[in-house]
Amino acid sequence: MESSDRDLPKATYNIDEAFLASEGIKMMINNNFNQAEQLFDKYRDFTPLMHAGSSFMLFMNAIITFEDEKLDLALKSLKATEKLCQMEENTLFKSISRSFRKKEAPIDELPLPERLQRYVIIADCSLYMAILTFVRQGITSYIKGGLMLRKAWKTYEKCYKMINDMSKAESDSTSPNIIINDSSIRSGADSATSDIMKDSDRASDECFEEIQADNGNNDDVSTSSLANEDNNPTVDPDDKFEEIQSENDPNSKGDSTEKQFQVLNTEETRDTKTIERLKGAIFFGYGLFNVCISLIPPRVVRLAQIFGFGGNREMGIKCLEFSSRTSDMKAPLAKLALLWYHVIIRPFYGLDGTDLAAGIGEAERIIAESKEYEESALFLFFQGRVRRIQKDILGSLDAFNTAVQVAKEQTAIQQLCCYERGWCHMINMNWPSAVPEFVLLKKESRWSQSYYTYLAAITLGASGSMKQASEQMKLVPQLARKRGNAPELFVIRKANQYKDVILQPHNYVLLILEVIYLWGAIRICGDHQLRQFLIETERSQESYISSLQVFMLGILHLQLRDIQLAEQYLKEAVRTSKKSRQDNYIAPYATYELGLLLTEHAQ
Repeated sequence: MESSDRDLPKATYNIDEAFLASEGIKMMINNNFNQAEQLFDKYRDFTPLMHAGSSFMLFMNAIITFEDEKLDLALKSLKATEKLCQMEENTLFKSISRSFRKKEAPIDELPLPERLQRYVIIADCSLYMAILTFVRQGITSYIKGGLMLRKAWKTYEKCYKMINDMSKAESDSTSPNIIINDSSIRSGADSATSDIMKDSDRASDECFEEIQADNGNNDDVSTSSLANEDNNPTVDPDDKFEEIQSENDPNSKGDSTEKQFQVLNTEETRDTKTIERLKGAIFFGYGLFNVCISLIPPRVVRLAQIFGFGGNREMGIKCLEFSSRTSDMKAPLAKLALLWYHVIIRPFYGLDGTDLAAGIGEAERIIAESKEYEESALFLFFQGRVRRIQKDILGSLDAFNTAVQVAKEQTAIQQLCCYERGWCHMINMNWPSAVPEFVLLKKESRWSQSYYTYLAAITLGASGSMKQASEQMKLVPQLARKRGNAPELFVIRKANQYKDVILQPHNYVLLILEVIYLWGAIRICGDHQLRQFLIETERSQESYISSLQVFMLGILHLQLRDIQLAEQYLKEAVRTSKKSRQDNYIAPYATYELGLLLTEHAQ
């Protein structure tokens, strides 16, 4: 899959790379995954953009499945793409090597839009590689991923400033609606990204100098060596951006904004269509980065600032909205990113408090405007999530079933929809229908067999298949990976807790309710399901499960708006759980829920 290390000037090849890349992404989203893969592979070695599209396909496949082989393949391809686009200085070695090859225009002599395109690709590759590196879940991976994120952030930041300064200068006549980083946004609760960069740049540089000194060799931890397996020397993006900004006027001593506009306001940048497309590409990466960084826990924010980047959620959303309306290949991806934010992130992180449906209106608008993707498995998946949040479980199942049918070439999306169908059946208390979904995932998915086995076990038990449920529960610790994630650690602890206990069907229902609550889906349950859960929970009289039972009774009465009973059970849960060594999370969770209840009722 790796391409040669040769420069690929766009003018050498008579193909419209932007159109082909856009068509390839549309094919992928419209369920023609194999055709899209073939298109990108066919032109992979012809243009950097098609090379980047091919790597992105591998990245998407890897990040959906989390399979180690696909993660490695995607990482290798992204490194090759970054290496291809890397803008190196004209060294003596490069000059001599070019003299022995077919004559090609040096990268430094490429038009500015082409160079800007390559910078965006480099930033994208750094961002995607950081995500893949973080999946490894180790101290070394976190450090490497942080360095890659810093490189991506600094490149996005400067691309964004360059393209947006040009937009400001042209706003009176050509594009009045594209300036999105106005002062009102930048003075919001989240600190402005430019201010963060200014405040933290010195600290981040000192931090990296210390890391490099500790390793004894700068190449070992530099962002360029992380992105290139052969450790070829590369150029810091900052240096090249300074070179771009000053190349037209070496003696200019004006501010950076003036320098940027001097370069961007040249004949070679007046191709409006290309510039608009590049804005879409830049705003997608810059916006997605801002949204993701804004979601990290507060105690990690300072660490992110030390690494040299920060996040402004409001500006990130506006960037994604702009990108979704452009002709760039990332426009449909920007729509998917917005759906991901409104349908998954906002409810999961509780960004709107207890109002899970706060972002549903925006999500429905995006889906309604995306007529060309109405049969896309990905859009159907988000449609199913929207309906589930609206408590339309049957409508949600219809959407997921349709998505599975149309995603014939995308096993990963089929598995994703199977998982969601299993959850819909759990919420609807249809245990026999939930069992085959989790059993299938246990067999076919490589993400976490122990997690899917636990879900299969508790739904089997609730269905009355006691022997099978007990057998599956005993398998949970055996199927765990060496480096378990948070869900795996939870289900292993629960399986060990009940391995020597004979559970009854109503006990398994209580364990299902526990998972529904901890995964933030309790508010999706309708009153009918809540009352059925209440009946099953009240049947559990066993002492070994009493703390969990009392806590769940408090949660159910809270959702059913029985305030006095909810307060009573939550207080009892705090008291009883402190005496138990099991389910240590109950005391803090019950205290939190009790605090919210008392605050809401002015107590």
